[in-house]
Amino acid sequence: MCAFAAPLGSRIDGPPGRALGSARAPARCGRADVVMRAAARTPPASPKPKEERRAPMQNGGVPVPLQGSRPVKTRSAMDSYSLFIQDMRKHEVPDHNRQKKLAQAVKRLVSLERVRDRLEQERHPGEKKKPRTRPSTISDDEWAAALGTDAQTLMAEITHLRKLRDTLIAANLRYVVSIAQQYQHCGVPLQDLVQEGSIGLIMGVERFDTSQGYALSTYVRYWIKQRIRRAITNQSRNIRLPEHVYVSLNSIRKTIRTLVMELGREPTLGEIAERMDVPEAKVQSHLRAGKQTLSLDVPLSANEEGSKSLSDIIESNSAGPDELLTKDMLRSTLRKELLNKISHVLTAREREVLILRYGLSNEGPVSTEGIRKRLSISSAMIYNVEQRAMSKLRRSLDRSCRDLIHAL
Repeated sequence: MCAFAAPLGSRIDGPPGRALGSARAPARCGRADVVMRAAARTPPASPKPKEERRAPMQNGGVPVPLQGSRPVKTRSAMDSYSLFIQDMRKHEVPDHNRQKKLAQAVKRLVSLERVRDRLEQERHPGEKKKPRTRPSTISDDEWAAALGTDAQTLMAEITHLRKLRDTLIAANLRYVVSIAQQYQHCGVPLQDLVQEGSIGLIMGVERFDTSQGYALSTYVRYWIKQRIRRAITNQSRNIRLPEHVYVSLNSIRKTIRTLVMELGREPTLGEIAERMDVPEAKVQSHLRAGKQTLSLDVPLSANEEGSKSLSDIIESNSAGPDELLTKDMLRSTLRKELLNKISHVLTAREREVLILRYGLSNEGPVSTEGIRKRLSISSAMIYNVEQRAMSKLRRSLDRSCRDLIHAL
């Protein structure tokens, strides 16, 4: 069951989780490349002496033999997600004082970059925000001049601060993996959830304020969960649903589980609505919207070649594309035949009444009142002319035209 409405303040302890053997690369968001670079560039913690080293633990408490006990797989033999998990485990979470210093360095970096963004906005006043894919048009000298320093000193400080930011991000990636595993059955692959959560981690690290008094891990959980939930909302279904509908669906499912345990049977819509104190029509609407879509072209048997699909066995009351095309061709042929007969069999007044009444010209059918105003004749006269013209056409139409009319 999807844990979409997990409490925002829930603690996340323990190991980051098992590495899934998926060949998919992480999601396609370019900003999270900072995370990969951080994991690869930040120096790992100094190893313990040989006599003190312990075998790392997998999920379930199964020890993994150390490097000397069996051959270690090469990096080329591992998929990208497993490699990401391995690199992440090399970085230990710093203590509170170290995290506070790193967070202050990130805050200093953000303030410096805001100066450049302000200069960028002054140069391009029509843009609300510079796209991340476009390089900055502000030179290092202009940036340094706005800060009252030289470019070399500024670039050295920026490089150092970015390394500290990457260190802080890499040390907290384990929270991303742990939270993403809570949502891995919500219709989005785990690798994509980790990628989206990494973007949320970056946003949380850049916005963290050490003066508020709470821990960094508590603060970034909110941003990680927010980014993951937004990804589930946008990517988990073929037809996107608003986020509040997902929250309501999760509440409805929890209520259903509670009522099943209390009543010993499936609850009715009225009982669900009464327990949630919402209208019954709203519960029915959200349950209908929460149904998963299914392709009609999916084969019924994956093991047999040429297996039938759902579209082959489900009866359809609507006309197919071929049938609609055939009817359009028949109507076009019949219209040409009728216009030809009308021009030879009917009088001028009869032709005019029929063409207007049945829309045989480019314009649509005209009502009796419209014909009366246009031709300045009474409604009774229009009816008599129409009946007389139809009788003439029935007598003059051959068998082919009659077959066309019956086919339509």
